Amino acid sequence: MLRANGICAAYDGIHALREVTLQVAPREAVAVLGANGAGKSTLLKVISGLVPAASGEVHFEDQSLCGWPADRIARAGILSVPEGRRIFPGLTVEENLLTGVFSRPRAERDADLEQVYAWLPWMTERRTQLGWSLSGGQQQMLAIARALMARPRLLLLDEPSLGLSPTACTQVFDLMARIRERGVAMLVVEQNAAQALDFSSRAVVLELGRVVLEGTAAQLKNDPQVRKAYLAV
Repeated sequence: MLRANGICAAYDGIHALREVTLQVAPREAVAVLGANGAGKSTLLKVISGLVPAASGEVHFEDQSLCGWPADRIARAGILSVPEGRRIFPGLTVEENLLTGVFSRPRAERDADLEQVYAWLPWMTERRTQLGWSLSGGQQQMLAIARALMARPRLLLLDEPSLGLSPTACTQVFDLMARIRERGVAMLVVEQNAAQALDFSSRAVVLELGRVVLEGTAAQLKNDPQVRKAYLAV
């Protein structure tokens, strides 16, 4: 589905990514681990078209995304849930959900809304409430549901549990699991390494913009370097 080959990217002359290569198969969840500044968020931005790659290529479903603008990449089926949720101020919960999908047939929009509300009944009760007034966990679920409304084939999630309580974190990952069961592949940047490895089938570890470890989630959970640096074991 997704294949990134030798991706390099830089900000103001500082190398953020160095020859990063990874793959995400259909219906697969892959975690990206690493310390702050490792290049995790930059990787998602390159894939989504928000940051140009200095070299290397990203292919999605056998198409090169080289030179594609972010909106074309989104229409191709790669949707991002950025760090910080970015709920649109002044818009209700339902208006946030409908952002970007007004060009779709109304029957499709209504069917997708019904699915979201079936998964998240509390959202039905708050559909006319301003999105920014929700709790942090509810805002994160709204941001994920908003991306889901565009019927993605691949979701890029940047720190979905950041700043959330353990209960809210569990609810967010439960929603992500439902989406994955629906057949949507995921590339997940997550500071909670234990949660990310429990959720994902494979993972990569970035250090200073390079992939230094990769393998199945089970392999990385048992890797001494990962256990010491990310799992506090």
